[in-house]
Amino acid sequence: MDYVLIAENPDDAPVEFPLEDDSTLLLSTVEAQFVGATGLKFVNPATGAHRVVRLVEGRLYPPEKEGSGWGDRTYFTVYPKDVKRKHEEDEKEKEPVAPKVPKTVHKCRDLIVLGLPWETTDETLKAYFEKNYGEVAMASRDTPDFWADIRQESVAHIENYVDHLVIEASHLPQVKLNKNGRSRGFGFVRFNDYEIQRTVMLSRHEIDGRWCDVSFPPSAKACNNKIFVGRLTTDISADDLRQYFAPMGDITDSFIPKPFRGIGFVAFLDPDVARQACLMGDHVIKGVTVHVELATPKPSNNGQQLSRTWRWQRWWAMEW
Repeated sequence: MDYVLIAENPDDAPVEFPLEDDSTLLLSTVEAQFVGATGLKFVNPATGAHRVVRLVEGRLYPPEKEGSGWGDRTYFTVYPKDVKRKHEEDEKEKEPVAPKVPKTVHKCRDLIVLGLPWETTDETLKAYFEKNYGEVAMASRDTPDFWADIRQESVAHIENYVDHLVIEASHLPQVKLNKNGRSRGFGFVRFNDYEIQRTVMLSRHEIDGRWCDVSFPPSAKACNNKIFVGRLTTDISADDLRQYFAPMGDITDSFIPKPFRGIGFVAFLDPDVARQACLMGDHVIKGVTVHVELATPKPSNNGQQLSRTWRWQRWWAMEW
């Protein structure tokens, strides 16, 4: 039995279809694989144009004046315009559609620098960021909002790490010292330009010979940059979540827990973008309307939030 190669599009892998004894091909055989197909075409090597295969009473005949019959070329299916249009629309619905993103007003925030060497001073910290990124802003005499949030929430692991911390009327960056005047291994910095802040947070930093992390201080109210995505189907992957939400802002991670429970998480670089995503109404991914809200850690047995170490806040280290 002889076969002919047929594909729907040039980028698709061809499928072998059996020929009849008279070397014709039944259109019904093609339709069984490609629903709605009404014929075949191939590229004429002499002109580069598509040539249609002759169809008579439901049978497709090999190209005329071709001694080798069907040959070893690949043929492509032909559809009526309305069927083709509907087929393309159905395929488009399966793809993640970028949401219509409202304009987000980005603002610069105080950033925490973790892992500083003990010998790092305010001056060397400021010099590092100004040399490599740009102008460093001055701090106001008002206490930053996120520290007020932290005190109100009384997060245990923050109090243990930054006990009796007071932000004074001094410039940023600022290396925090203990009561003996030694560095406590972390400091703060603020920039005037949001794009500089964005670049700093997307980069790794070697300060005084040691790799350091820069992130938002862990205030759940002011700096929650993660969203919970519910009602997922099994054909939606973490990459689909990243592709869908990427137009809204920089994404640092996307995650779907295993075993599959119909939920996922997306972490944005900017918490303002995360909040904006929750205010946009319906989100449709691959034709599925999903539920989006700010992600919050599940409570422990005693009803309090599970403590986390700032430097190791990674998806695989979190308990949601």
